[in-house]
Amino acid sequence: MNEKHAIIKEAVGTLVENSLNAGAKKITSKVEDENGKYTVFVKDDGHGMNEETKEKVKNLLEKKEEKKESSSSLERLVNYIEDFHLATREGAGTEITISIK
Repeated sequence: MNEKHAIIKEAVGTLVENSLNAGAKKITSKVEDENGKYTVFVKDDGHGMNEETKEKVKNLLEKKEEKKESSSSLERLVNYIEDFHLATREGAGTEITISIK
């Protein structure tokens, strides 16, 4: 397994784990490879995020939030994320798409 595949495996695992932690009963995941640019998509029916949590995640993914010493799986992936889209609403689940460079 090459480094990029290991990163994608960690990304899918991390996002699915987050869905499970949010109480999701249904999780859809998909990985697409377009000429070496990988896109990971995860959608769930978990409890979603409130605005404060959503902003924290967006800031982390946009690399605006400082990394702490004990980093989560998502924090470790930040350096490999080229682009992302996050749609969530408290009580209505979450959809996240990340592009891996």
